[in-house]
Amino acid sequence: DVTLNDLERRLPQTHWFRISRSALVQLSMVAEVHPMPGGGGEALLRTRERLEVSRRRLPVLLERLGKL
Repeated sequence: DVTLNDLERRLPQTHWFRISRSALVQLSMVAEVHPMPGGGGEALLRTRERLEVSRRRLPVLLERLGKL
């Protein structure tokens, strides 16, 4: 069984980003990011799926997406 930590180490950081303890996303699939009350956020993927972004990882995600 491969853990999320293992996947995170194996995947190229230029294309993938860990948005929370339970999710990795391919950066090219992120359509929008919305800050939420409390400091976290929500990522809307091109598939229309919505995923929670942790408070700690939100600023880094925005920077990686060039939106800061």
